[in-house]
Amino acid sequence: KVGAVLRGWGPDAGEAAPADYDDVDDFDGVEFGEGGANAGPIDSSGRIITQTDVNGVVETASGLNVALRGWRQRVIVDKVEPYNYAVVRSDDYENLGSAPVVAVNQFALRVTVIVTYAAPGAAQPAEMARLVWIVP
Repeated sequence: KVGAVLRGWGPDAGEAAPADYDDVDDFDGVEFGEGGANAGPIDSSGRIITQTDVNGVVETASGLNVALRGWRQRVIVDKVEPYNYAVVRSDDYENLGSAPVVAVNQFALRVTVIVTYAAPGAAQPAEMARLVWIVP
């Protein structure tokens, strides 16, 4: 934190793509897949999950693998109180006035990944899965 301005939440300078991200808060607001800013969906290693037919053959177009159609992942990273994960704080919040003192970079993070699928012709995607975990 420099003065009243938070430095370091979200992608840092030089981190232009998810492959460049080096900490959890870099993923806040990132979307993968159809309609998102990044190709996807992706697996836990950051590789794009490909469109595969019933015989296990990966679909290609112009020599490149085609990403799984209709699927999207959205990542939300929230700063939460370390002693009460239900209390969400702003990205620049820090507790310096009362015990326990918690600096801006010492809070737990709650990561939520929401997976949706839009069937061909569907007006709206449907939520298929939501995974939430805490990074202490």
